Amino acid sequence: MHPFSREVRIEMSVCRVCGRESAKKPLNLLANGYPLVSCTTCTSVLSDKRPSPDELAAMYNQLFSTGDYEQHREEFRRLQKGEPAWGMYRKRMLKRIERMAPGKRLIEIGGGTGAFGVLAKLRGWDYLDYDVSDAAVTFARHVGLQARTFQVDQCPPLPPNSADVVVMWEVLEHVWNVHEYLVAIHNALVPGGLLVLSTPNSGSLRGLEGWGPFSLPPIHCNFFTAASLAKVLQEHAFQARSVYGRRLYLPRPNLASIRMVIGHVLRLVPAETLIGIAVRHQRNL
Repeated sequence: MHPFSREVRIEMSVCRVCGRESAKKPLNLLANGYPLVSCTTCTSVLSDKRPSPDELAAMYNQLFSTGDYEQHREEFRRLQKGEPAWGMYRKRMLKRIERMAPGKRLIEIGGGTGAFGVLAKLRGWDYLDYDVSDAAVTFARHVGLQARTFQVDQCPPLPPNSADVVVMWEVLEHVWNVHEYLVAIHNALVPGGLLVLSTPNSGSLRGLEGWGPFSLPPIHCNFFTAASLAKVLQEHAFQARSVYGRRLYLPRPNLASIRMVIGHVLRLVPAETLIGIAVRHQRNL
């Protein structure tokens, strides 16, 4: 060793996203008071401070019941009236899933008020939802869905080989114990089963000033690019069939929305949402 060299100690720990022993790289950024770090193995960005389970449970119940998840409550009102409350994109995604899935047992994690579940049942799926919000599960049950709550600091209790498909729409960014979730999902799927998910694309953001209040911790704890999401899936014995940025949206009747949709289609702006479709490998985790 050179006499003037200095030993640099790197703190190693198990990444809660990819499950590998990795170094945490500080980003010197505070998001809503939460320090952000990146994993040197999967390159995901994550909060280095954990919110309390009681705080999260109360927050999600309030958001669904009276808070800013008004879109979900409007979906519920439409579902109660027997009106369709799902977008064309989700309908197209379900048809794509049907062409690839080995069977018709579908588990949704974080099903919200049940819009996707109602669509799945109409198309003949055996559907089960798990959600951390009592309010969301109550909504789902009111529209005839089988739905169960689980503790926000735990994984949903998924029995082994109980699903042909697991879907999570805008959920992975909320989950603290991502590694445990993906292990549980892998074991719940039959060999050849599908994991289909969406999550915000952190590669579309230019620093913290581009993040809205519902994109910051404690609501969002993990931030993915297409490359980091594919790496995380690979680390959990999933073969990523497709990880891509969503480009197709139905515009709202205003000029700003129309411009946004055109920008996405022409790839003038980065995709705001990532879609991941992955197949469970044969080996158990």
